Amino acid sequence: MLDTLKIGLTDFEIQPDACLEVQPATFNAGTCEVAQQYRLWTAGGRTVAGKRAFYNADDYNVTVHPVKEDDLTSILCHVQFSVPKLATGSNYHPADYQTTKTALKIINSELKRIGIKTNLKTATLSRVDSCKTVVAREPYAAYHPVLLSSSVTGAGTRIYGTTFHWGNTQQELCVYDKIAEMHWKKHKTVGLPSNSIRFEHRLLNTTKVRTATGISTVGDLLTGFEEIEACYKKTMRSKIFHGASSDLEAITQRSLAEQLTRFKGSGSRYFVTDFLVSFAVAQMAGNMETLMKAVETVTDSKTTYRRIKKQLQAAQHEGLELRESNYSRRTLKDLYHELEAAVVGE
Repeated sequence: MLDTLKIGLTDFEIQPDACLEVQPATFNAGTCEVAQQYRLWTAGGRTVAGKRAFYNADDYNVTVHPVKEDDLTSILCHVQFSVPKLATGSNYHPADYQTTKTALKIINSELKRIGIKTNLKTATLSRVDSCKTVVAREPYAAYHPVLLSSSVTGAGTRIYGTTFHWGNTQQELCVYDKIAEMHWKKHKTVGLPSNSIRFEHRLLNTTKVRTATGISTVGDLLTGFEEIEACYKKTMRSKIFHGASSDLEAITQRSLAEQLTRFKGSGSRYFVTDFLVSFAVAQMAGNMETLMKAVETVTDSKTTYRRIKKQLQAAQHEGLELRESNYSRRTLKDLYHELEAAVVGE
């Protein structure tokens, strides 16, 4: 259920030998003025100052923020990590409760190792990403019209390549081809289903996490883990899977009209028949060799056979284009309900 967590440490102590890198303050060479010089922490009688301090590992990042004199209650240290990746080495499968406990135990040990002692249960949840990886029946591109039909209330919709993104400063929803994303990041995909679609819900700040889920600390997360899934399903139902059947049917009609227009552009008087033949051939894409042998058996001459074979090959080419766009096999309503059942079904 979980992917990324960002937590703010509220009860922590940085040791004198901490493995943190300090980013120095900005210095104006002309005026000798120093800007953004903050007291970061004091340990062993020594005060460490600078713009910020950080520690970047392969599976997590730590950032120590400056103490601001006008806000002594500010969280001074954030830790961000992918829960499943930290615990299992991959984030393809979202983390369940036990995996989350394992990841938090690892983070606690790692913080201690780099010189930060803390009570992790009191840490606030500054960001929570929940998700599901759906193994779809069709290639990812077949679901584009369904995703395009989703109108997310109160959020700007953007499309980046194959990624659909809806969001604002409080939360984001993201749908993308998980295998393509893993290839791009050079992660191993051997043995993983090729038609893997990721549906993510990201709560981007402490206030939104609290109001959306009713939990606010790591301790709350461990005792109320089911609230994350409840929030995820509620959001997906209200923001993505709320389309009316009439909307999907209208999109299907437009799609079919576009395909018929393309066939009409060939100049043939029988463009509707040509479309239906290509449609039928697409259904038999895996049995074309058998079809050809059957035609050869019932034709009277080789000339007739060659003519029909040529027609079927042309129809097959058109049919493959239809098949790729998925009009030949399943309706958008069918695709929509497949995703809906996988993402928010019981």
